[in-house]
This record gives sequence, C-alpha cells and structure tokens, in this order.
Amino acid sequence: MEKLILDRACSLDVYRTGYRLQHYRVRKQAGFSLIELAVVVAIIGIVALIAMPNMIGWRAERKLEGAARNCMSDMQLAKLNAIRESENVAVLFIPPNQYSIFIDTNNNGVADPGEQVLRSRTLPTGVTISNITFSGNVTHFNPRGLPSLAGIGRVVFSNNNGSSRTIFLNSVGRLRIQ
Repeated sequence: MEKLILDRACSLDVYRTGYRLQHYRVRKQAGFSLIELAVVVAIIGIVALIAMPNMIGWRAERKLEGAARNCMSDMQLAKLNAIRESENVAVLFIPPNQYSIFIDTNNNGVADPGEQVLRSRTLPTGVTISNITFSGNVTHFNPRGLPSLAGIGRVVFSNNNGSSRTIFLNSVGRLRIQ
C-alpha cells in the first residue's frame, strides 16, 4: 500500500488489487449530521421514559425516610429539653400530617397558652401518620429524660406507595426506626 499526499487538505490513497487501481478521496468531517443528532435525542428520550417511574418512586421513599428521621430527631430534642429544662416535654401527634413538641408544665398533653412550643412540624406532601399507639396521641418525657408509662409506643408514617416507617419508643427512652 502506497500513500501519496497531494496537499494538506486531502490525500490520495492508492491500493493495488491485482491489476486495478482504486482511488479514494479522504475528506475531513466536522460536527454531527442532523440524523445522528436525532438518533441520540431519541435514545436519551427512551432512557428517560424507562427511568422516570423509578425516580418518582425513589423520591417518595426519600420523603418518607426523611420525615421519619426528622420526627425521631425531634423526639430526641424533646427528651434532651426535658432534661435541660427540668420540665415535662410532650410530643403531640396530630393526624394526618402534623406534630408539635412543647414544654407541658401541667402534664395534660395539650399545648396550653403560656406553654413554650419548641417545634411544630408538618410532614412533606404524600407522607401521613397512619398509626399511633401513644395514649391520646401524645408522649411525655419527664425531667430525667424518660417517657411516662403511657408514653411508650410507636408512631407509623406511610406514603402514597404503601411503604411505611415506624418509630418505636421503649420504656428507657430509646428511639429506633424500623
């Protein structure tokens, strides 16, 4: 195979095949053709259509997980505030999607006027409180950080996909998510 360069812009390739000579002109290509671009856009569109339902489900699961972790952290905050303030602190769950934490000086489980509200939270869209086993939907932490006997139980958060996360509170004040 012999290669002869005619100039810098193009070259002439000479191939000997038997007794025939074939000449090929090489040209430089710059950019993409419209057909190549359309094929790439179509492939990206198909991949996006396949991945979109999984991403929506993933988002709902992350909202549920985040809501459960926030609630558990807020319950830890209530326990620590009960110890720090040497007061009873209550966590009141208000179905379907709210809870509040307040210093409950008279220990009645209701945020009365004059009682300090430490935190009030609304759950993200699509996440609800589906089950509460605390008596009167409230749990109390005493000045030693322990829950009252009636405050032992669990709260269940659910999303629209049917998934759920449960926060358990045991008699020594240990919180865990399952």
